[in-house]
Amino acid sequence: MRTRPRNTSITCEEELEKNIAARRAGANGEASSIIFPTRQSAARSRIPSVLVLLALLACAESPTEPMVTSVTIMPRVLAMVGVGAGATLVAEVRDQNGRIMTGVRVLWTSSNTSVATVDSRGEVTSTGYGEAVINATYEAAVGAAAAIVEQPIRSVIIVPANDTVVVGDSVRYRAYAIYENGDTVPNAEPVWGTSDPVLVSVEAGTGLATGKGEGRATITATIRGTEGSAGIKVVSPDWAALVALYRATDGDNWDRNQGWLTDAPIGQWIDVITDGDRVISLELQDNNLNGPLPPEIGKLSEVFHLYLFDNNLTGPIPASLGKLRNLVTLMLSSNDLTGHIPGELGNLHRLRTLSLWYNNLTGTIPASIFQLQELERLYLTGNNLTGPIPPGLSNLTGLRWLHLSSNDFSGPIPAELSSMTRLYQLSLGGNDLTGPIPPELGKLSSVQGLSFGGNALTGSIPPEL
Repeated sequence: MRTRPRNTSITCEEELEKNIAARRAGANGEASSIIFPTRQSAARSRIPSVLVLLALLACAESPTEPMVTSVTIMPRVLAMVGVGAGATLVAEVRDQNGRIMTGVRVLWTSSNTSVATVDSRGEVTSTGYGEAVINATYEAAVGAAAAIVEQPIRSVIIVPANDTVVVGDSVRYRAYAIYENGDTVPNAEPVWGTSDPVLVSVEAGTGLATGKGEGRATITATIRGTEGSAGIKVVSPDWAALVALYRATDGDNWDRNQGWLTDAPIGQWIDVITDGDRVISLELQDNNLNGPLPPEIGKLSEVFHLYLFDNNLTGPIPASLGKLRNLVTLMLSSNDLTGHIPGELGNLHRLRTLSLWYNNLTGTIPASIFQLQELERLYLTGNNLTGPIPPGLSNLTGLRWLHLSSNDFSGPIPAELSSMTRLYQLSLGGNDLTGPIPPELGKLSSVQGLSFGGNALTGSIPPEL
């Protein structure tokens, strides 16, 4: 049985009686109470008839007690997780004047008791998964709220589970929440985070992770209180090239390989010299490297020095080395390299030392080499190079050491070499050179060593020498 709203207000007639009594008391100096239960009694009073009439009209227009006109449930939407979860709703009842009424008992009901039930106090209990409408009713006034019951999330899966990104590059992660029954949670909105913002930044709303420093970090995604994680490794732009070199040349059997392929920054890998996260010098000479040089070595775009001599490198010299525009020193001597000298080496305009001696290189000296105006040392001794000694070598006016001995060069010694006035050593022995020694070579005022033995030269040594 519903409880009627409590009527705690004073009637209009009672208020009128109090006001009139107060006025009379003020006029006569004493209190006087006159009660007008009806219009007839009011008319017989000594109060002016107009005042009485207006007061009675006001009383006639006002209701005598409040009436329930609206019911509002708070909160309007009730989200619950799992069967057996509980929560309390509150019904706010208001009268025709918008004032909150107390002591009103509403009737609570659920539209779907297989999802949620509600008791007489507004306490809701989840009984299944889905949605139900909870109503609070008083006579014709009804308030409603939505009860949404979801399954618990069993796990959050992040894709990719692990990834490698170069410093400065980004990778986008995606997260999926899985209900206990194995279904995917629709429209899940993860909040992203990172275990180490110094190494990796991640946009909280998109999952876009950007590498900032070398190392490993964990990417997290949280969906409705459940967290998933994925790994990320941030590497130097040169990391992939070094890994390719290690694998191509049997790095596990190098004499020195401490730190290689670990999670340590590449600057902590033995014989790798870095500036920041970029390789500037690779010093793997005499280290038992076995196998071909991979083309990826041409991606060490900031390197100045490559010391790879005295190993067991095989195969051709990669043409990709011509991309190393900062290279100053290229030392590949005392290996088992084969094939031609790639013309792309002529792109190394900062190169000062090119050492290829004691390999099995064939063919001629490419004309592109003559463009290397910074070149000071050219060591090609001990190969199987053929053809004439190119007169174009005289373009290398800064050259100090020119070693071409123990090859299969033929023809005359070009007199044009006399323009290489900075030359300190000229070694042409052990070839198939013919003809006389050019007397113009006497202009090589800086030369300290000349080697012409083991050829088929004719004539006497010029007195100019």
